[in-house]
Formats: sequence, C-alpha cells, structure tokens
Amino acid sequence: MKRADYIKQQATILKKLCDQRDKKRSCDLMQLSSKQAQKRSADLNFLGMDIERTKERIAFGLGLLLPENARKEYRPSSFHRYDGIGKELEKIKFED
Repeated sequence: MKRADYIKQQATILKKLCDQRDKKRSCDLMQLSSKQAQKRSADLNFLGMDIERTKERIAFGLGLLLPENARKEYRPSSFHRYDGIGKELEKIKFED
C-alpha cells in the first residue's frame, strides 16, 4: 500500500469515528435511563480509544511515530485493557 493511500484511508476512518462521537455526545444524558446513560458513556469511552488508535496510525503514516513508540495499551474504562497497535504497525510496509 502506498503511504498516501494509507493516510487517506485512516483519515476517512478518523472522520467517521469523530462524527459518531459527536452524535453520541449531543444527546442529553438527563433524558436517558441510567442503563442507557451507562451504555452511552461506555460507547464514548470505546470510541475515544478507537480515535486514539487511528491518530497513532496517521502519525505512523506521516513518519511522526515509530512502532516501538506507540502506546503499549489502551484503557477505555477502569476494567478494560487492550494491547497497543505497535505490532500492527510493524507489519505495515509502504510502497514509496
């Protein structure tokens, strides 16, 4: 994959994720039941994690981030833990 195509693809994904986040944020939590509000909060936490991962992919594509400097883990909530994307980035080779 070409570097420019990778960056464009990740930028498109980032835009979609930010739009989803903004749509979920715009809802008034006071109008939701407590279970709905908790789900909305969890969804926003996971969207935030996905946004940060995508930002790292873009930084890598731009040459601003090396795979070994990527986050080691993501914690979207107090009890969830996900590995970072360093190994994913190491596998990517660009056709320059």
